[in-house]
Amino acid sequence: MNIGLKPLKKGAVPIVGAAHWVDSAVLWTRGKVGQNLSVRWKLTLLYGLMCALMLTVVGLTLWVELERRTQATIDADLRAGASQIAVDSLKQHVGTRFSVPQDCLGTSVAVQRYCAQVRQTLDTFSTQIFAPGHVPGQFEQVQIWAPPFFPVIRPRFVKKGVLPLSDINPHAFFTTIQSARSSFETLHIQHTVTRWLITPMPVPPELRQQQIQAVLEVFQVERTFLDIERVTQIILLIVLPLGVLAALVAGWWIARVALRPIDRISRRVHNIGVSQDLTQRINFRGPEDEVSRLAYTFDGMMNRLEALFKAQKRFVADASHELRTPLTL
Repeated sequence: MNIGLKPLKKGAVPIVGAAHWVDSAVLWTRGKVGQNLSVRWKLTLLYGLMCALMLTVVGLTLWVELERRTQATIDADLRAGASQIAVDSLKQHVGTRFSVPQDCLGTSVAVQRYCAQVRQTLDTFSTQIFAPGHVPGQFEQVQIWAPPFFPVIRPRFVKKGVLPLSDINPHAFFTTIQSARSSFETLHIQHTVTRWLITPMPVPPELRQQQIQAVLEVFQVERTFLDIERVTQIILLIVLPLGVLAALVAGWWIARVALRPIDRISRRVHNIGVSQDLTQRINFRGPEDEVSRLAYTFDGMMNRLEALFKAQKRFVADASHELRTPLTL
């Protein structure tokens, strides 16, 4: 395909690279558009292109910002839940109706008491999470390392749709304990996207002396948030083409309104040429802009042409009068 590349002059250095081909393609496109499209279509396409670019930038910004804020909200909820569980687990609120978790049987009395406290805290927190007015989908579990045991304490309160939680990787457990820092990760549990927070769990001083360690895992199912993002994506995919179509229609109408004075001037000039009446003028009325300057320039040219034709007519009349007598003789 010939895109109008000019031959290099003698001694010129050829430009090699993608930028050269992009510039050539742009120049070829501008040439084709300039030759084959009217001014109205050029204005329409330019307006539609600008609106499409603006809508795309706004849509992508909204998309990225929604995803960022959604992730920040989920992480903040996980941190808040983990903080509440960590504080409540150290409170002495073990009731008679709470028994020692089976995973903690066989350990010391202090460990069993701590396990019961953690179990009660998790059950209470799970009940609050599933209370009316709260967003469901957050679950938690605590893993305690009491040599040589590695128990897992899960909340007793369950609800339909609760995902089964699995044992944590020992490497992740000890990494969290040693670094004493929380970490986030996105997991896929039974084809469900879940946000996971693992953080060190405080233990009573008497257990800390026995080298008892614990970590807290809080899970948040992202189904609701992903549904919101998916709906937003669908809306953007529908709104963007409709917005571009509306921009093209609006651009066509705007170009028509903007070029209407020029259409009136062209029709007036055409009538002057057909009637051959040099006394007619455009007499444009409007703001002082490019169109008015065009009309004033044309009227000035018609004044000069009328003066020239009148002078030529007088010259011909005088010449014919001067030549009539000698020719008669």
